[in-house]
Formats: sequence, structure tokens, C-alpha cells
Amino acid sequence: MNSKFKLCAIAATLALLIYSPLDAAPKKGGAPKLVPFKGRFVGTADSVDNSTTDPNTGATTTTTTVSVEGGGNGTHLGKYTLEATETTTSTTDAGGVTTEETTSSLVFVAANGDEVWATFSGESETAPDGDVDSELTATITGGTGRFATSTGYFTLVLTTDPDTGKTTGSYNGKISGPGKGN
Repeated sequence: MNSKFKLCAIAATLALLIYSPLDAAPKKGGAPKLVPFKGRFVGTADSVDNSTTDPNTGATTTTTTVSVEGGGNGTHLGKYTLEATETTTSTTDAGGVTTEETTSSLVFVAANGDEVWATFSGESETAPDGDVDSELTATITGGTGRFATSTGYFTLVLTTDPDTGKTTGSYNGKISGPGKGN
């Protein structure tokens, strides 16, 4: 190989390196790729209220726990079960001042046992037909198995018949790509 040819080969290699779109390649430590996360479910809702009054202060504490259990089919989960719980604790002191605290958790369990965990908040209202319509915003906080380091978000829309507890709904959002290094 002559030196002129070697020089041309080196120049061509350098030109490729300089003008290649290297920033199109994934970067280590960058944000995870988000993929669609959606599905439908059917379940049963149950609500439990407990109230107590402190005899010393006169403060009344009411705890309301709403639980939903069900299942369905969704992207990345396949057939799954779902368990969601929202607990609201309201305390009204003797002066009539009320404070409120709400905690929530949601767990999807795929057929193979892998889990996706989320927290949520949102609003519900009673429709003219008596059903309770809810729209919740959820944040994915992790999971197990292929979802161990998952992040993401979704909107959960559901309708509950308060007489029977029957709940139907759907969710739609994004999750970091399931699998190794998601």
C-alpha cells in the first residue's frame, strides 16, 4: 500500500468521524426511552369509613379507604391483576379547622409475577346516572423483575357503580422500556 493511499484512507476515516451524527447514538446515563403503556380493566371497588373523636381535644378524625381490585390486559404487562388503594384522613379540631392527608398506591401484577408500582391523585364526581367518574394522574415509581427500575406516568380513567362496586376503566401513558437497563 503506498503512502498516498494510506493518507487518503486516514483522511476519509477522520472525515467520517468529524461529520458523523454521533449525538444520535444513545448516551450512557441519559434519560430512559419511554414507550406506550396502556390497557383496560374491570374490577370491584370498596369503600370503608371510620370516624373517631378524641375525648380530650374534641377533634374528630375520619379515615376513608377506597380499594379497587381487578384485572385486564395491557401493553408490556399482558394479562394482569390490579390493586389500588387510596386513603384519606380528615381531622377536624374543636375549632372547626379541618386538615386532610391522602396517600395512594397502585400495583399492576403481570401474569409472570413482575410488578409495576405507581402513586396517583385526581378527582371524582358523581354523574347524573349515579355512577362515580374518576380521572387520576399516576406516576410510575418502580417495580419488580423487568420493571425493577421503571419510571413513567399515565392517566387512569374509571367509572364505578356505587351500588354494586363494579368498576371499569382504562389507562394510557408512557413507561421506560421494560427489560434490562430500562
